[in-house]
Amino acid sequence: MLCYARGVNGYQDKRHTADYDLSENFSRSDVLTLISEAQSQVKAFEALPASDEKRFFLSCLWAWKELANR
Repeated sequence: MLCYARGVNGYQDKRHTADYDLSENFSRSDVLTLISEAQSQVKAFEALPASDEKRFFLSCLWAWKELANR
């Protein structure tokens, strides 16, 4: 679960960099690698057994924008 959370954070940082930092360049192969890694992490997360921790994490992802603005 912790690896997935770190991965989500890292991929989101990359996405923000790509969206807002015009001085940053990403090659097609780098982007395809990031996409493949993210897809692998999603599959690994989906394979985790159901648990309170998993439900809490998903709830936090869903509510993050609302919670961050408080």
